[in-house]
Amino acid sequence: MNGAHICQQIHPDVNRDTPTYTSKHSSLKTAGTMATTTSADSNPPPFVPLPGDDDQQSIFYHTIASMVRTSHHKCGFLVYRVSYDDDAAWQRVLHIFRRVTEVRATNKGKTHLLPYLAYTPMEDRDRFEGASKDTIREYFRDWVHERSVERDGPGASPENEELTRWLPRYKACLYVDKEAMDGASIREIGFFAEPYCYVEGTGVVIDGQFGEHDRDVINRAIGRAREEFKPIEGRTGWDVGWMYFRLYLPPALYENLSMSEDEWAGSYFYKRPPGVYIGF
Repeated sequence: MNGAHICQQIHPDVNRDTPTYTSKHSSLKTAGTMATTTSADSNPPPFVPLPGDDDQQSIFYHTIASMVRTSHHKCGFLVYRVSYDDDAAWQRVLHIFRRVTEVRATNKGKTHLLPYLAYTPMEDRDRFEGASKDTIREYFRDWVHERSVERDGPGASPENEELTRWLPRYKACLYVDKEAMDGASIREIGFFAEPYCYVEGTGVVIDGQFGEHDRDVINRAIGRAREEFKPIEGRTGWDVGWMYFRLYLPPALYENLSMSEDEWAGSYFYKRPPGVYIGF
């Protein structure tokens, strides 16, 4: 079993938004296609911190602080779909991400965060089907570069460089392939009058800023970045630009990546594949 998470009965349809973009990356663009998602609410209202949100022991402290610091009140990852054989499996993965986030926020008394914790599904069969992690990284970088107040909400102008320094939404993205879909499952049973969710499966998180990090930060923090390791998709360095994570952990992953400007590069939690991120 890959993991478990306690769930409570809360609304399953929050956290849906509707970004739309067209890649301008000349080597990747397919004429006439556009990646879209569907939802009812694309940009939430301004976030107003509540008493206790400044508690540094809170599991969402850095997530909240990054929104306040950047004046951009939306968080959560873009989720790229690269396998198109099973729509039900894709929806199951999205449901897991949203469900565990809802539960984590509810259990920690942070339900006021739910409208801001969005998982944005990115689907485009023409462009994304079978795409490598490096290719998806380029599409993600295009999306970040094309950010705007009109598309993403207040504070998302290209001039606001704080977004790409502090907000994981603009630093990393999730990658869902057939392997992730096939292994994803969620099961709920009654447990002391509340459902208990068992979540299994592993996904991939891609570092959108791979190759742009301060190598000195990596060397100081990890002390092994200049060693060579078994090749992973052709890369022999310690950091290969992505890692596996348990499907029940996106909220913890987002919190970790909110902790500093260069958290991926200098982080203690990075797990070189085939290692798997398992949270704090």
